Amino acid sequence: MALRQINKNTYRIEIYIGRNSNGKKLRSYHTFKGGKKEAQIYENELKKSIISGKIPSNDKMTYGDFIDIWLKQHVEVNLAPKTIQEYKKMALNIKEKLGFIYLKDLKVLHFVDFYNSLKLEKNGKFLSDITISNYYTLNNTILKYAVKWDYLSINPHEKVDRPKIKRKEAKFYDLEQTKKLINCLNNEPPKYRALILLAIDSGARRSEITGLEWEDINFKNKTININKTTQWINNRLVEGNTKTDKSNRIVQITDTTIEALKEYKTYQKGLKQKLQNKWENSKKVFTTELGGDMNPDTPSKILKAVIKKNKLEHINFHGLRHTSVSLLINSKIPVQVISKRVGHSSSVITQNIYSHVFQQSTDEATQKLNSILSN
Repeated sequence: MALRQINKNTYRIEIYIGRNSNGKKLRSYHTFKGGKKEAQIYENELKKSIISGKIPSNDKMTYGDFIDIWLKQHVEVNLAPKTIQEYKKMALNIKEKLGFIYLKDLKVLHFVDFYNSLKLEKNGKFLSDITISNYYTLNNTILKYAVKWDYLSINPHEKVDRPKIKRKEAKFYDLEQTKKLINCLNNEPPKYRALILLAIDSGARRSEITGLEWEDINFKNKTININKTTQWINNRLVEGNTKTDKSNRIVQITDTTIEALKEYKTYQKGLKQKLQNKWENSKKVFTTELGGDMNPDTPSKILKAVIKKNKLEHINFHGLRHTSVSLLINSKIPVQVISKRVGHSSSVITQNIYSHVFQQSTDEATQKLNSILSN
């Protein structure tokens, strides 16, 4: 139990409520507005509640207080480092605008106003529809836990309409543009060629590619085993799990990509022999020129440099994943096969993301049928 003054008339009371299954200490945080003596009296009331084995519902707990509880007791204990970082960053914005409201007093209009305010940031830049929708999901999740943990009887956020998302079609290369890029790779370093070919071939996410180790490459069977990711968090490289359970997968790749990887591996061995004890001995496939772990942002810089040098149409690195999927769709590969290959949790997700590509493919099929029937 601890009493700490936040400002002139506000005190925070910290309550130790036990440990979770992993032995991590669990604490509940309560805010009291008033004088120090009154805060001490309230603190004593909380002590009595704890001794009797009952955690108080606390009418004076703010939304910000509960967000702190949720972050400490759920997010920090159960989620991946990248997710923890993202949730904490978003939580700061939520607490700034809604954190002072008592948890029990939250209404639908509080959230409607909040989402409207997100449409224009302080610096004058608009937040994307997807970002605003992510805030919606986060608020809803937090308040579901408030109900689950008996801090609220109902979730006031359930009546809030989800902000609409105007989806933008992802930029990717068609067949001719892809061929042009691949031809340009013949004049690039082995690492650049292997990296970009693998991205197009496998449709893997950037973090999945930087997470690959040489033991994940089966040159005999021509497969890659995607089972982890790397992410840059708080100025350091963190290894994590793939996005979902179905993102763990073995992907068959082409002879062209296998040969490019072999060439790059030979090049990498040459660098290691040249640098000797200066070589940093990362187990990753794609490394720095000193053999250290590659920053997950580096593939984007490599692609950007290749595109600029060869005066190609700009796409980002994730656009190579979209390129891979669109080429498979236009090759009439079944959606279930594509979904499994790129690690989507279901084929429905693949169809939703690439609906415009499927529509184009359907239109082409209709035109071909029309030509056959008219003859």
